Amino acid sequence: MTGARRGGSARFEALRGPGRQARWQRARLRRIAAAALVAVAVCAAWGLLRPAPEATVAVTVAARPIAAGAKISAADLRTAQWPSSVAVPGVLPLSTAAGRTATAAIAAGEPVTQSRATRSTWGVLRADEQAFTIPLADPALAGLLSPGDLLDLYDPGDHRVVVSAARVVMSTTPKVEPMGGSATADVMVVVAVPRRNSAELAGSLATAATLGTGLVAAARPRG
Repeated sequence: MTGARRGGSARFEALRGPGRQARWQRARLRRIAAAALVAVAVCAAWGLLRPAPEATVAVTVAARPIAAGAKISAADLRTAQWPSSVAVPGVLPLSTAAGRTATAAIAAGEPVTQSRATRSTWGVLRADEQAFTIPLADPALAGLLSPGDLLDLYDPGDHRVVVSAARVVMSTTPKVEPMGGSATADVMVVVAVPRRNSAELAGSLATAATLGTGLVAAARPRG
């Protein structure tokens, strides 16, 4: 009986000998290597399928809220990376935005554009002119206007021309969001008109306020 036990133990030791351990180690290493290759292949496939990051551009934005009428300082500004697919009309370089005056409230993170940060506005008025803020029936037109453009303004009540060739002094564009959204609530157009037209224009503005609309404006060639 004792001899049988010794014989069985010898056979077990043979099965568990150095050769079998080496084969077991090699098989284990092959499994680890195979798993590593699979992981590398998955990572490579993910890198090929993952969309490339969208290109960006540097945009000057407000570093903190800026009140309407406030003079903009360098501390009020910073540069942000925006998707290049989002158009920001009239955005100012960081180097030229400081020192201008905010024509409307600028929220933190909002682009600083020529229409929202202007130099002296009233200095461009002539001696026989007055400036009026004009609500437009089509606010989208404000984003297409620049100082010096000429507008024919129509009364919203009887549709007659109130002022011909009113000169645009300032035109603010809708607020632009990074994801392409926009709001027209802050749109403003300031025009310079001859004093002789002031009373009639004021009456048309009162009519527009009563009707809850703006003036119809038609752009005309300069000069």
